[in-house]
Amino acid sequence: MATALELAKYIGMNGTLSTGSLRVPIVISDARQVFDRVDVLVEPVGGIGLQWVSIERIKLGTWTKKT
Repeated sequence: MATALELAKYIGMNGTLSTGSLRVPIVISDARQVFDRVDVLVEPVGGIGLQWVSIERIKLGTWTKKT
């Protein structure tokens, strides 16, 4: 079971959510423990909306912010 500190490390991380043949760059807004898995609340970089997904569906650190 993940602690609050372990879950907090995901907040603000970027990654890619894959769904079928589509890959969407995302930022993680929140994290929670659900039974034996970790879910993260993600929002797309180039769009609107929020969605809870399993951390296993996210490839972390796959893009960097342009400054």
